Amino acid sequence: MKFTLNQIDYADEKTWNMLCQGCTVGVFQFETRLAQSVLKKIKPRTIWELSVCAAILRPGALKSGAVETYAENKDHPEKIKKYNVKVVDDILNTTQFTIVFQEQFMLIAADLAWPHLPEQQKKLNVDILRKAIGKKNQQKILEIGNLFIEGCNTNGVEKEISASIFEVIKNAGRYAFNLSHSMAYAHLAYKTAYMKANFPDKFFATYLTYAKFKLDKWEEIVKLTEEAKIIGLDVLPPNINHKNKNFRVEDGNLRYGLSHIKYGLSAGTFDVVQNLPPINSWKEFILLCFTDNFGMKLRSNTALALISTNAFSDTGVSRSTLASLYKLFDCLTDKEMEHLLTKLEEAPSDLTGLKEWFLGAIKANKKRLPIITSHCEYFVVSNDDPRWIESEEKYYLGTALTSSSVDAKEHTADSTCADCAGDWPIKTIKTVAVVLDQVIQTTTKRGSNPGQKMARIFVRDATASIGNIPIFPEEFMIYEDLLIERNTVQIEIEMGKTGWILKNCQQI
Repeated sequence: MKFTLNQIDYADEKTWNMLCQGCTVGVFQFETRLAQSVLKKIKPRTIWELSVCAAILRPGALKSGAVETYAENKDHPEKIKKYNVKVVDDILNTTQFTIVFQEQFMLIAADLAWPHLPEQQKKLNVDILRKAIGKKNQQKILEIGNLFIEGCNTNGVEKEISASIFEVIKNAGRYAFNLSHSMAYAHLAYKTAYMKANFPDKFFATYLTYAKFKLDKWEEIVKLTEEAKIIGLDVLPPNINHKNKNFRVEDGNLRYGLSHIKYGLSAGTFDVVQNLPPINSWKEFILLCFTDNFGMKLRSNTALALISTNAFSDTGVSRSTLASLYKLFDCLTDKEMEHLLTKLEEAPSDLTGLKEWFLGAIKANKKRLPIITSHCEYFVVSNDDPRWIESEEKYYLGTALTSSSVDAKEHTADSTCADCAGDWPIKTIKTVAVVLDQVIQTTTKRGSNPGQKMARIFVRDATASIGNIPIFPEEFMIYEDLLIERNTVQIEIEMGKTGWILKNCQQI
């Protein structure tokens, strides 16, 4: 049955849970780490609260500390500190006594400072206030601030109170969203979140297909594929026999699109690809690459890209072997190739004795034969090294889908990076074998002894990545020599109040 947006349930528990957990990669307006942290703090359960989250992400609200105030007031209503100015408290009652929307500070100014003025003058003052704050015009802010305080005094509000209110307005009003804008964003955000929560396979397939229109296509693919893995979707490598141009859903999982590979199949080749017979052997692979038998001939960079990303897995030949085989045939001249292909049926199907067959079947002159023989020496039948697969997939696909250099190491880890995603109780401990993607060294700024060396690390395995794990000075002194980017280590991490913290690290 066809689903329409009119069927979206705005009380869907699954969607609200996902938003509260900050699992919002691909969700409109809430993709950044900052947005995710705001969602985790405020934990919206209504469109109104989601509109607050959209508005409160603006620089003004962030600078004013609105996120923390709103979240604290929502969680502990008994501790709310009201302004005890009726006009202000009435206006802020719907936003946990926090200035969130542009209309709020404009209403406070109109009703608290200038209710006694003629309507036209009142509107003019409010507009001057809005523009001065928005454009950070300090002179205008000072002038309108004095008018605000004078107006409040005229209406019986003490100078100290009115000055403190204006300071909040000045900070909160910078780049503030208006309510209608925030509500529109909230509705659109919820709709995308609903689709992600309820139709995750289709959501990710669509979003990945259109990632090419993002500023950084490859960064987008990394984020989306990792989150897809975290929620239980396998991201399958491209496959020439599946003939999918774009990302698509296959048996509840995702299949990488052939046209999204770096140096992959061009849009113009897909009419031909749709009519390709299955490529199930290395001989059929060779015919596809070096003849026009199938209506197309693969370019060298395209062939190697497809090999490296496992698009020819149905041949039953390892990627490194297939790449080696391609390079062997690619060394031939057109005339040598033409002759050799007439003998292809006689070649051993399992590649055993291929070198002998190749040299026996080749027809080359005395000058060319030593060159061809030397190429034969480089042909090897071997299993794929996980580190090589990881490197190749990252280059051609933007992310490693099927392997990690960790896979080549022995370790005693009890968890994966995907296992560490989501919310875990404080003091939870996980042991994970990872690759150090990024190591950012810094120094402590607070405490009894500021200026001590520490670091933040970003790690990954074949399942997902974990970012921004702090390593405090004591641990940094112990493990500094291991903290080298691309190094493979086993780490022990503990869930703290704000996320995972490194407790132990060892070489693997």
